[in-house]
Amino acid sequence: MKGNEWAWANRHWEDVEHFKSVQKKWRNAGFIFFLSFPLLICGILLLIKGELYDLSIKEIKNNPKVIELVGDNLKPELIVFGEIHYRDSGAEGRLNYTIKGSKGEARVYVYGVKVLDRWELKELWLVEEGKDQKFDLLENSKSNL
Repeated sequence: MKGNEWAWANRHWEDVEHFKSVQKKWRNAGFIFFLSFPLLICGILLLIKGELYDLSIKEIKNNPKVIELVGDNLKPELIVFGEIHYRDSGAEGRLNYTIKGSKGEARVYVYGVKVLDRWELKELWLVEEGKDQKFDLLENSKSNL
């Protein structure tokens, strides 16, 4: 309530009703801001999820090395970090996110390109939590080319 005291003391008000009206508007604006700000941040973080993210999730959920190291019942965390750059003929993206399974958790690093409206994974790495070892999850796919 100290803010109301300061506002009352530091500005000329027509009357008490005018003061209360202005304070009510500021209160409502504050509520709207503080309620919408977290939603805005979540929306921005969710924007990076898309086709490249979905493609990487599909690949890791079917990968025997991931199941061996992290376990089954894989769940990616909500937040995805990275960047996607769009160009005239396609796009390039780098993402990273954490997955959790029945045996532990790991960080997934993704690099992909989009050509002619189709994403292709170029690199997909898994790094176990607390260990320096990384695993190339596309290793078998590359040898089959």
